[in-house]
Amino acid sequence: MLAGWVHYLAFDLFVGNWQVRDAQAHGIPHWAIAPSLILTFLFGPAGLLLYFAVRTLKSRKSGTVSNSEVLRG
Repeated sequence: MLAGWVHYLAFDLFVGNWQVRDAQAHGIPHWAIAPSLILTFLFGPAGLLLYFAVRTLKSRKSGTVSNSEVLRG
């Protein structure tokens, strides 16, 4: 049980860290991704999906990221 819980937390922290670094690279303000970080920690994939939605919306507004880049990560 402990091993499963540690694996779960490590995965969420890894994904959250990636979200922050990726948002910085794409010029997304931290306040815009804070809800996705909370959701990632609490519900895993739901937070990651929210982050992808925020990143897609931001890239469409600024025109900086192509659709292939969004899918590639």
